[in-house]
Amino acid sequence: MIFSFDKNFQFSLIRCLLEDSAFTYQVKDFIDKNYFTVPALGWIWHSCLNYYSVYQTFPTIRVLKELASKLEPSIATVYLAAIDQIGSADKKDEDWLRDKVYDFVKRNLFVKAFSKTQVLYNEGKTDQSYDFMMEELEKIAAVKSSVIDRSWICDTLPDRQSNRLSGESKEDIILTGMSWLDKVLNGGLGLGELGIWIGGKNSGKSTLLVNHGVSAIRLANVNVLHILLEGSLKQLETRYDSAFSNELYNSIKNGEMQNYTNLFNEYQQFKKKLVGRSFTDGWNFNIIDIDNEIKALKRDEGWVPQLIILDYGDLLYCRGSYRTETDKQKDAFHDIKTLAGKGYAIWTASQAQRPNQDNDLPTILKSKDIANCYEKVRIADFIGSINWTPAERQAKVCRLYAEFYRDNEADFISAVKCDFARMSFTEEIGLMSPSLPGLLPGPPQQVPIDLPKRRGRKPHNAG
Repeated sequence: MIFSFDKNFQFSLIRCLLEDSAFTYQVKDFIDKNYFTVPALGWIWHSCLNYYSVYQTFPTIRVLKELASKLEPSIATVYLAAIDQIGSADKKDEDWLRDKVYDFVKRNLFVKAFSKTQVLYNEGKTDQSYDFMMEELEKIAAVKSSVIDRSWICDTLPDRQSNRLSGESKEDIILTGMSWLDKVLNGGLGLGELGIWIGGKNSGKSTLLVNHGVSAIRLANVNVLHILLEGSLKQLETRYDSAFSNELYNSIKNGEMQNYTNLFNEYQQFKKKLVGRSFTDGWNFNIIDIDNEIKALKRDEGWVPQLIILDYGDLLYCRGSYRTETDKQKDAFHDIKTLAGKGYAIWTASQAQRPNQDNDLPTILKSKDIANCYEKVRIADFIGSINWTPAERQAKVCRLYAEFYRDNEADFISAVKCDFARMSFTEEIGLMSPSLPGLLPGPPQQVPIDLPKRRGRKPHNAG
């Protein structure tokens, strides 16, 4: 196989490979020297790979010239001229060039995978054929363009300060709608941050995540992508209709909506603000599927989310294979944090350990109570939990506990009214001492709503 692109493309490709290390590291294992129709370029790329195998980095033009000068004189003259031509190769279509190379690599991987799969199938090894193809398809999906997040910090101070003074930096903060929680979060969950709520079975994790979506749209006017990994999209739609309208979920589900006109008018204001996406027709969806959905929305609709809600993280598969559930969840949550690092705020939830008996349920769920994998806690920017007793739930109240935010200790509880029939967490009752067992019986002990200044602390570690 050789490149179907002309010589100018191949020279530009070599220049791009030499100057863009992130791109080169992604494709280096898939480009063979024999793909180049210009012998000098094939030799140059082969020399780059040899150099990398020794020094774990790619050579400069100067190094390549020194290597070429040691060749037989007639060949050295031609190769040195080619190296000089690389330095002046056209870069104006660099993005297009990368896309073409990614496509070439994917097609090449597919051809090789298909050939081996066909051999296994013809030998009667159907299961092996299927497993091999699935593994290769994962590799193909993993070949994608990467965005380099880079800043010339000293050079860009004036722009940063201008944005701060104009208030544009506040666009990086997404309000939660809970004044107490927003104070803990220094204004709200920031772009690039991952917040995790811990809760037991049927504790209201999905309801709280929906409320984050509603508040983000109403208060911050941001684009929200709600990813569903269990349940149905129809169920998610009804949850949002209930949360926005404050009407009973079951009534809306049966078409008995009292405030349809008001909800319709509000939705008209928020068109193109909320996307629900279901990944529930299988159990092996991973972060690549979510990333592809984001790309499809940008490509097809010109739409980019600022807040991603993932309901919920424990159900996301990691890329590749894993040996234990702990490994799976560790890698999956690292993938979630990596996605947040691309400039999205992400809220998700995680299951708490199941108690041996009902009376073993902790008074307050903490990070140590998270199920399966403590590593999830280490990579989160915020960890909180949903807590209630049966009596509290009947009284439509619960306790939201903020354990920590980034490297700062929070350790505060907010008593809130919650109505799962209307998909709502509303009306903070007040702050409580973490030592209190619950709200009922008797009135909760309350403290002033203004939080004390948070203390600095070391990064959160396991117990």
